[in-house]
Amino acid sequence: MANVTDVLEKLKNLQTTEVEALSKRGLDPTVCQNLGLKSTQMGGGESKVAQAYKRKNKIYAYKIRPVSGKGDHFWIGDEGRGKYFYNEDCLRKEEWADEPLIIVEGEFDCITAIQNNWKKCVSVPNGANQKSIPLDDDRQDTAFEYLENASELLVESNCKTIILATDGDESGRILAEDLALRLGKPRCKFVEYPFKRDSQERCKDINEVFQTYGQKGVNAVIQNAKWYPIAGVYKLSDLQPIPEPRIYRAGLNALDNHFGIRQTGLTSK
Repeated sequence: MANVTDVLEKLKNLQTTEVEALSKRGLDPTVCQNLGLKSTQMGGGESKVAQAYKRKNKIYAYKIRPVSGKGDHFWIGDEGRGKYFYNEDCLRKEEWADEPLIIVEGEFDCITAIQNNWKKCVSVPNGANQKSIPLDDDRQDTAFEYLENASELLVESNCKTIILATDGDESGRILAEDLALRLGKPRCKFVEYPFKRDSQERCKDINEVFQTYGQKGVNAVIQNAKWYPIAGVYKLSDLQPIPEPRIYRAGLNALDNHFGIRQTGLTSK
């Protein structure tokens, strides 16, 4: 584990190497820096970025990670690390109360959404679990602590619609299901990522959609999000057509052209 003081002293504005790496992922370095992203040099000259975690506009921790997204990450900062959403302060914007909340699985996906004007977006701090955690499992107190710590901000009056845009792999789908159970399925939507160009494989996340299809692709994924199915609740289009009721006639030609009765129907003069 790196010494916290040593790492903090090495934090600096993004350098050319990080800017180029971020740009390859479709990320706007200016947006990244506005969100507090820093550059740091680790042992052996390895270049990594430090993602700022803020609450009430105050940085309380950094997550250190490679720009590629591959490899281990670690935290520096106080004990709040990993216990709160990334970009949690967007939930405090009263003017965005009616906007849908987008929850993603990684900070770079969150940045991607923000730079494409989906500003009410947060990321879970610690990725996804490999297995679902039941509601009565004590592990949820730690695994979903960030939900409890933001409970006052996640009330329905502030988050009427929640779009779960987690990763498209198995663990991402497990995370989406676990989040929906805890946030309430009636207000949750899930996304489906498009296939990569000339491939039978789907894009993995919001960032990969942006790299492949640009802003239109990101907008399509979010705007076409589907409501979670709820037991006993159906669209009319999901129901079988109701048989037309039998109409009874009086047997009088002139009258039959204008009047008929049917069971369960009402007639009036």
